[in-house]
Amino acid sequence: LPYYVTVFVLGLVFYHTVRDDFLVLGWRQIGALFAMVAATIACLFLSLYLVWTPVESKLVLGLQGRYFIGLLPFTILAVSQLAALVGRQRFVNGMVLVFLGILLYNMYRAVDLRYYG
Repeated sequence: LPYYVTVFVLGLVFYHTVRDDFLVLGWRQIGALFAMVAATIACLFLSLYLVWTPVESKLVLGLQGRYFIGLLPFTILAVSQLAALVGRQRFVNGMVLVFLGILLYNMYRAVDLRYYG
């Protein structure tokens, strides 16, 4: 599948999960879910850096997207519970700001790499 189709489908899954979800977890449990996902990602990078990557390389070799598929249900649960906890409208406003920040950073990085790097 093309990259943008996958992102669109994942966006639909997130939207329907957030729209129809009700609050089950508290702040600590949601934070623990996000910490667990972040720690797993860090361990994936660390283990593949130690095993496959030459010393002082700028890229981690051997990492594939399929390693992150198992984290997707936990991420969807944590995001939907966070949306239910802070309120849907406030959550959507926050997500718009986050995506705008990512977009601006990518635009800056593309210009920087194209003309200066």
